[in-house]
Amino acid sequence: MSDRPVTLVWTTAPSREVDGIARVLGPAYSLLPERRATISRVWLDTFDWRLREAGVDLEHRQGGGRSLTLRDGDGQVTVGRISALRWPALVDDLPAGSLRDRLRAVAGIRALMPVAEARTAVREVAIRNDDAKTVARLTLERSAGDPRGPIRMVIAPLRGYAADTTRIVALLSRVPGIADGARSAYDDAVAAHPLRALDVPTHERGSVSPALAAPAAIAGVLLQFATTIAENVEGVTADVDTEFLHDLRVAVRRTRSVLKLTGDVLPGGLADRFGPEFRRLGDLTTPTRDLDVYLLGLPELARRLRSARPADLAPLADDLRRRRRGALRGLVRALRSARFAQLQADWREALTDPAVSAGPEIDLAELADQRVRRAYRRVRRQGLAIGPASADEELHTLRKRCKELRYLLEIFAPMHDRSQSKYVGRELKRLQDSLGAFQDASVQREATRTFAEQIVAEGSAPAATVLAMGELMAHLDADHESARVESVELIERFDGADVGRRIRALSDRVAG
Repeated sequence: MSDRPVTLVWTTAPSREVDGIARVLGPAYSLLPERRATISRVWLDTFDWRLREAGVDLEHRQGGGRSLTLRDGDGQVTVGRISALRWPALVDDLPAGSLRDRLRAVAGIRALMPVAEARTAVREVAIRNDDAKTVARLTLERSAGDPRGPIRMVIAPLRGYAADTTRIVALLSRVPGIADGARSAYDDAVAAHPLRALDVPTHERGSVSPALAAPAAIAGVLLQFATTIAENVEGVTADVDTEFLHDLRVAVRRTRSVLKLTGDVLPGGLADRFGPEFRRLGDLTTPTRDLDVYLLGLPELARRLRSARPADLAPLADDLRRRRRGALRGLVRALRSARFAQLQADWREALTDPAVSAGPEIDLAELADQRVRRAYRRVRRQGLAIGPASADEELHTLRKRCKELRYLLEIFAPMHDRSQSKYVGRELKRLQDSLGAFQDASVQREATRTFAEQIVAEGSAPAATVLAMGELMAHLDADHESARVESVELIERFDGADVGRRIRALSDRVAG
C-alpha cells in the first residue's frame, strides 16, 4: 500500500484524457473534475548544483499563489509561501520556517537561482469510491505548449485510503502507454527548458587527459581553470553570493600554481608572460575575500562572547559591510576593465595555439611523477623546519606549499594509483585544514586589531563595540595558539604517516 504520491507518465494520452481514465477506473471509481490552470514553474538550484547533488529539487510555482516546493529523494515534500521575490536570492531572504531551515542545510551560503523553467497545463481531479467518498486526488500535468504531449499523472492518496491508491495505480498501469514516472518534472524541465546547462562541477574540473602529450595536457587543464574564472565573473560583479569570488580566486590560484610547477613544459614562455598578470588578478581579489571571510565567521565569533553581548558587534558588522562594498567596487572595476578582457582573450588564444601541442616531447607520466615528488619534498622540508616558535609567515608559506601539492595530485589524478592518491590526499587535507584554521585566526586577529584602531580613530562605534572586540581578540588569540599547536603535531604526523612511500607508489599504476 502506498501512502505517498505515485507518479505515472502517459506517453500516448488521448486529447480527452479524463474520459479515458474514467473508463479504466470504472465502475469501482468515479472522477470529479476540479481545478484547471496553467502555471509557470521555475526550478531553482545553486550555481554549483548543490540541491541536485543532494537529490532534492526546489520549484517556484506561480499561478494560484506563489509557493516554493522542496522535494526530497525519498518523496518528502515541504511547501512554503513566499511573497514577490527576485532571483537569485539567498536562503536567508526566504521567510523563516522549516523550508528555509531545510534549504540552508543543503544550499549553505550559496544563492538560489533559476536553472530550468516550464509552463504547464494542470488539471486536478478527485477520485471517488462507490460510496462517493474521495479516496485520492489525481493531478494531470502536460506542457502548455504541447497539447498532444505526454501527461504526467500524480496520484496522491488521502489518509486512510492508501489501499485504494495502490489499486488505482495498478489499474492505470495496465493501460498501454502508461508507465512509471521515473523521471521527475524537474528532470524533464532541465532536459527541455534549461536556463543553465548542467555542467561539470567546478571542483571536478582541471585534470589531465592521459592520452595527451604533456604540453597539450597542461594547456587543457589551464583552459578548464580559465573557463571557471570566466563563469564566475558575472556572479562576482553582480554580488550574487560570496562563493563566486571564492571559486574565482581558487581558479586563479590553481592557474598560478600550475604555471609555477609545470609551466616550463609550455612553449613560448607562457608562464613568464602570463604569471605576473594572474598574480595581480589574485591580489585584486584579496581585500574583498578577506572581508567576506571575516563577515561569514562573525556570527560564530559573536556567539562565543560572554562578557559582551552579540548585539554589541552590530556596529562592527555594519562597518565591515561598508568596507566590503568599497573593496568590491574596486574589484568590479578591475573585472570589467579592458585589461582583464584582454588577459582572458590572450590567455585562451595562447593556450589553444597549435604551437602548444607541438611543444617539447615530455612523457606525461614522467612529468607527473617528477613534479609531485618535488612538491612533496618541498612540503616535507619546510614542514620539518617549523616548530612551536616559528613565525606565522612560515606556517602560511607551508600552507601554500601544501596547496600546490594538492593541486598537482588533483590534476595528475588520472595518472595515479587511486588508493595511494586517496591516502595522501586525506593526510594532506588534515594538515591543510589545521594550517587554514591557523591562518584564519591570524588574519582575523590582525583585522580585528586594525578595525578597532580605525573605529576608535573615526569614533564610528560605541564603547560597547570596542569592548566586545577586545573580548573577541582574546578568543582569537586562543584559537591562534590552539591551531598552532595542532598544526605542529600534524606536521609530525604527516611526516611519519608513510606519506613518502605512498608518494613514491603513486606511479605504480603508470608503471604497471
